[in-house]
Amino acid sequence: MKKAGDDLLKKNLTALLNNLQQKILECYEIEKKTFQTLSSIIKWGDNMKKYLKIGLLGFSVWLIPFAVSFLIFTLKTSLPALFESIMPLVITICVVFF
Repeated sequence: MKKAGDDLLKKNLTALLNNLQQKILECYEIEKKTFQTLSSIIKWGDNMKKYLKIGLLGFSVWLIPFAVSFLIFTLKTSLPALFESIMPLVITICVVFF
């Protein structure tokens, strides 16, 4: 241990400290870039949640009238006027509530 201390005293201590300071600054810059990258990924994730929500709502607006029309399709042959009255009502309700 004493030998290591003597070696440090023999070497230029200021050069060692400057080198250490440069390494710390390099690490700081790397961490700063990493933080910026991660924060942009997190923001991108928030946008993806927004787009996913928009997509699911759009799909729901399509799916509900499709399911209702599939269930009441027999009315189209027997009572076409009732079918033609129900479907715009279902579409209107979906658009208003979603």
